[in-house]
Amino acid sequence: RLGWLHLDERVPLRQTRIGDEFQAQLPPRAAYSLRPPPASPPPCRCGQPAVWMHRRWWCERYGAKEGCEFEARPHPLGLEPPLCNCSAVATFAYDCWRCAGGDRGCAFASDKIGGPSRISDAEIEEQLASTREATEAAKKCGPMNEFLFVGPSDCGKGLFARADLVAGQMLGEYGGPRLPDDLLKEGCTFAMQISKSDIFIDGNCENLPYDASVINLLPRFPAIFGNHAPERHANAKLTTILLGSESRVWIVATEEIRAGSEIRYNYEAGGVSYWGKRQKVETPEWKQTRLTPPFPAPEAERYFLSDAREEFKAVESIWVKPESLSMPFDSASLAGPVEWEGKDGGDVRIGKLAQFLALSKTKFGRDLKAAAALMTTHIPGRSAAE
Repeated sequence: RLGWLHLDERVPLRQTRIGDEFQAQLPPRAAYSLRPPPASPPPCRCGQPAVWMHRRWWCERYGAKEGCEFEARPHPLGLEPPLCNCSAVATFAYDCWRCAGGDRGCAFASDKIGGPSRISDAEIEEQLASTREATEAAKKCGPMNEFLFVGPSDCGKGLFARADLVAGQMLGEYGGPRLPDDLLKEGCTFAMQISKSDIFIDGNCENLPYDASVINLLPRFPAIFGNHAPERHANAKLTTILLGSESRVWIVATEEIRAGSEIRYNYEAGGVSYWGKRQKVETPEWKQTRLTPPFPAPEAERYFLSDAREEFKAVESIWVKPESLSMPFDSASLAGPVEWEGKDGGDVRIGKLAQFLALSKTKFGRDLKAAAALMTTHIPGRSAAE
């Protein structure tokens, strides 16, 4: 029953009650769930994924000198855990939430098990102001779609979750104009090779032969701002999806991701070594970063991969089956159609692109018919047949 909302009182249509007596707030929520498998494991205090044994989560090296004393039990009703004074996920023990760090943890203990609490008008206004500020900042930082936004990261800019995401969910397309690999300039930071091909996606239009006016008109996709993480730390992956002769590269979540969390994936999944011979030490500290997300987008349909990993089976009932696969379109891909005429039109772009492709030693440099589908990525809204 929701008695604290006074739902038994009649409220005039299109009106609501405002004030201390009519407010409800969810309890503070931890960054990670404690739900049992197939849910994603929470990190222990070593920063590594915990292991599930004896109906609770443990540090994989529990009891060893190099391990921690992390031991976390889910709430019997499946409620989300709060954060303890260590800013770590709490465990439910002896009828209350406690620090999961054992002797190395804090003295946190809370009997709040998830019931609502009242918040003041001032707190509501403060939350709205914070979200409004975050929305304006995200618009200035980069493009957004229903599930992604761009924000400041320890690598400059990064990709963040606009809403809570689940494993197997398709988040956004890594899109942009496409070119043969041998036309890639050295030092480009937004280029992604398409797996098992000789084509790359020029995400930020850094390799194109056009004037600045054309380059500024081409759409940018949020997914290009995702930073690199090795597979063991990444919370998303790149997936190439074939639709007839068309291939599209999508970012797919590989674990539960909370709103405001950064999203990283393995750049080397395309087949090219991102770091080369350089040794890059990667740690998962970036997963602790939380930004205030922008205002949520209107409810959007969620799409899921049908060939997801075993742990994705928790959402099997809402998978899109292969025989009825309906591909979503990232909002950036819906730009256009570009007019053929004009100094920035499709005819001008084709002329300059044809001359540029002639420099390639691939089939696209020898046969413009073979390059027709590639050319359409430079002229949004137009087909290869056109």
